[in-house]
Amino acid sequence: MIVENVRRVLDSAKENFDWRPYAKALRNWNLPEFYAEKEMWVLVDSGLSKEFESFARCLRISELVGLDCVEQYLPHRVAMQFGIDQDLPACVTGANETVSIAWSKYIKSIGCAHVYVPSRFLRLM
Repeated sequence: MIVENVRRVLDSAKENFDWRPYAKALRNWNLPEFYAEKEMWVLVDSGLSKEFESFARCLRISELVGLDCVEQYLPHRVAMQFGIDQDLPACVTGANETVSIAWSKYIKSIGCAHVYVPSRFLRLM
């Protein structure tokens, strides 16, 4: 099936399309802290839980280290999945660094930033 206008298809689905299926409460599974009922701003500092720290890292542009490779990670291209407004796609120049440099930049402290955490009940469309 070839779709000419994806937006029209999604708009026609209305309530039948679930933009954030992973934010639903399920039996026998505890939602992560960053899928809270109410929106909030969280200060990223040394007292932050591991769950929030990993969420903050998921929102930061970086280069990911793989087996014998370093690849760009551009979360702004899929921000809507995190309940955040999605940025316009743009070219982000990769640093093409060594594995050790890329890893040291990824694990460095995020330090004193505020991260917006939307409500898990946020309706995206």
